[in-house]
This record gives sequence, structure tokens and C-alpha cells, in this order.
Amino acid sequence: MPEADLIILMRHGESEANVNPEKYASVGDPNIQLTKEGVQQAVQATGILRKIIGKRPVFSFSSPYVRTRQTASIVLSELSKSNVKVLYNHEDPRIREREFSGSFQRNAPDRSDEDSYSRFFWRPPGGESCADVYDRISLFIDSLWRVFQCQHDVENGVVLIVSHGLAVRLFAMRWLHWSPETFMLSKNLPNCGFIVLEKQRPMGHGSDYYKLSDDSVRLLGISSVESESHPSTWPLPLHNDSVESRTFCFKNTSGLSCIVRISPLTSHFFCTANSRFGSAKCNLGRS
Repeated sequence: MPEADLIILMRHGESEANVNPEKYASVGDPNIQLTKEGVQQAVQATGILRKIIGKRPVFSFSSPYVRTRQTASIVLSELSKSNVKVLYNHEDPRIREREFSGSFQRNAPDRSDEDSYSRFFWRPPGGESCADVYDRISLFIDSLWRVFQCQHDVENGVVLIVSHGLAVRLFAMRWLHWSPETFMLSKNLPNCGFIVLEKQRPMGHGSDYYKLSDDSVRLLGISSVESESHPSTWPLPLHNDSVESRTFCFKNTSGLSCIVRISPLTSHFFCTANSRFGSAKCNLGRS
């Protein structure tokens, strides 16, 4: 399956509520706009992005909140001036900001017990926990894999995701398999700050995987140990003559599925790989 060379996750520019939090009560979180400084931040950030992206095509995703929509629009417009091709541009509500209430935030939530409970699992009344946002980010990533599968130009391209500080960190958590403890140690990006996941091509065995750039690791304030997703490998001794392998493929409502039956000695290893959703499920049993 084709995969992007780079995945860039960007926080929106300075918003009116970053300057005046009362905007959450009067305007509402989805409607908050960029300040003049936020607009300038987006233009300046694009100058740096342009050097990273080069001539690669861009596949863009953004939160539908006004401040992220404005940031993405500025960035894509500036990139286009440099003849960077934007082949895909999509807004997805699953990468919106965390909701602290179901409506206008006229009162700040009481967060006195957040640390003692768990900053990852604590949920404000009527709002979302970080774990709730993690769940919808996971669904977004499932859709992202399907885009990888259908958009063949993504192979040498760049995925640009313009979202919010918390959502960016939760995307990194999901993609890189962080624990809640690692997530809670990570830092929010500054306005129009961004992190870069770079595709790695291992020598020999193993699949391609992604690793955070050194600048991204420093920006998030995490250890380099948590900077990469681990490539998938087959731990079974497939070189052994005693191993028998058979593959059966069939079509169903989910696309093309394949079952790989591997029988080393008395064990049976079953993998179901779904071509549409880019997923695999394996079980090891005894005969």
C-alpha cells in the first residue's frame, strides 16, 4: 500500500480566544477566528514548510473550526504560489478541538480533581476526556489509511494535518503507540508550530514505519525512545522447511480479505488481512 513520505501535524495560528478566553462564552469555540498575529504566523510557518515539502504533492486535512480552516487556507494558498500541488483537501470533524462543554463555555470547568484522577481519562461534565478525543482520532487514522490506499500519488507525497494542540499530541500518541503517561509528559505546540513524521525504509526485513524528526521530539518535550512507530515483522521461522503456508483470498462487503495459514509443527497461525481498511488480525492456536 502506498504511504506518504511525510506526515506533518500543525497547530492553528493564534486565535482570538488565545488572547481573550472570554470569546469561548460569547462566540463559541467552533467560530473563533485567527488574530492578525495568527494570520502572520501561518504565512511565516509556510515559509518553513515549503523547504520541508519541496516539490512533493500535498494531501491536506483540517479541523472544520474557523481558526483551523483559516490556517489551512493560508498555508495551502502560500504553498500554491510556489507551485506545490495540492491534490487532496478535506475537512474532518473528528480532528476538532476537545470539547469542554456541550455549548458556549460561560464557566471554566472545575479541574481540581483532574490530576488526582488522571489527566488522560478525566472528563469535564458535558465535555470530553482526552481518551474520548483519542478514540475519534483513531477513527480518523483508519480513514487516512484508506486515502493512502486509494490515492496512489501519496507514495511520494506529504500529508498535512492542520488541527489543535491537544489533537496533534493525541494523533502522535495513537500513531506512535504512546502510553497515557508518555502523552501527559508531552507539551502543546505553539501556535502554528508543527511536528513531522518521516517515513523510514528499513534495510532487510520489516515494513516501512514513521519516525518523528529531531526537531519534533524537542518541540514535544519527549524522549527519543517514543519518537518512532515500530515496523511489523513476522517472528515465525518462515525459512524452516517444517513450515507450511497456505493463503486463501475472498471478496466480501469489506473488500478483499486474505487468510494466511502457517503451520509450523503443531501450531496454526491465522492472519486475516483486509485490503480495504489496511488492517490485519492474527491469532495463534494449537492443533
